[in-house]
Order: sequence, then structure tokens, then C-alpha cells
Amino acid sequence: KSAGHQFFMYIVHIFPFLAAFAEMIIARPMFIFSEVKNMVIFGLFYTLNNFLQTKFIGGYLPYPFMTWKDSSSLVAAVVILIIGVIFYYIATKITDSINGHEEEDKKKVE
Repeated sequence: KSAGHQFFMYIVHIFPFLAAFAEMIIARPMFIFSEVKNMVIFGLFYTLNNFLQTKFIGGYLPYPFMTWKDSSSLVAAVVILIIGVIFYYIATKITDSINGHEEEDKKKVE
């Protein structure tokens, strides 16, 4: 892969991460089960897109460790999704404790 492609791969992952982190600080999100369901649905579509792109678009590998030649790619996708859900939960707990509105916000949702 070219240096430009590697740089692009870093950028397309760093900017969304920074935006999500900024949103967590600014918006004081709460960990709500329906959001986890949406994260899983998005992850499934993203995984399907990765599979189709790898298998049917000239063998392009968006992620070198996800070749889809065996079940390890599916395991990697599931592990990445689980880590994302855990990270989101931890991040929202941290922002709740920093903002000090955890109990107040939970009452608003109920």
C-alpha cells in the first residue's frame, strides 16, 4: 500500500473518533440500550459492506487483517463491535461522573 493510502486510513478513523469524543464532552450522552442496538445494526451493515468490498470489488482489503478467507474475519468484526460498545459505555460513565448529572438525566429519560 502507498503512503497516501495509509495516511488516508488514519485520517478516516481519527477524525470520527475525535468528533465522537468532542460530542461526548459537549452533549453529556447517556448509555441507553436503544443506542447500543443502533450501534450493533450499524456494525452489521459496516461488516457486510467490508465483506462485499473485499470479495467482489477487485480484492481490495480496507483492513488487511480482514481477508474473509476464513472465520477469523468474522471473529475480528464481532470483537471490534463488542470493544466499541464497551468503550462507549465506559466513556459515557466517565462523562456522567465529570458532568455530575447522571441521576438527574436518568430521571428525565424515565
